[in-house]
Amino acid sequence: MTMTTIADAQGPRRQVVAAATAGMILLLAGCAAATGQAPGPAAPSAEYIIRMQMPAGGFSEVGRLLLRADGGGELTVTAGGADAERLRHAWQVVSSRPTLTTKFRDAAGGLDGATVKRGAPDYGLAIADVMSREFGFFLSPRGPR
Repeated sequence: MTMTTIADAQGPRRQVVAAATAGMILLLAGCAAATGQAPGPAAPSAEYIIRMQMPAGGFSEVGRLLLRADGGGELTVTAGGADAERLRHAWQVVSSRPTLTTKFRDAAGGLDGATVKRGAPDYGLAIADVMSREFGFFLSPRGPR
């Protein structure tokens, strides 16, 4: 195992343990914006599993993200090597933005979007959208333990 230090743009530096694991993909958490449903109230925190598509097919877990209500987050990297570095870089870029721009298809099939501020109720969905479109990482909400 490797100890690495990660920081988000809004929070303190954190130590992260990197270890290789694998998992199945759930669903990208971007459906509320695409269906036109109003977002619910912000949860105190939400945990997401981060996966990437493997060259031979299937998906593998590369990390987890604990997102706080204020929009800051704690990234835990569970992969090693180049995948881990790509995830760290992606989170550094996304977490440094004060707003995120989402893109989705409207009911008529046209491309639409929205700007989401850090800490907004649908900020987790915006992170999931940007991480998948720009970096190829897929976030799915972690279910009950």
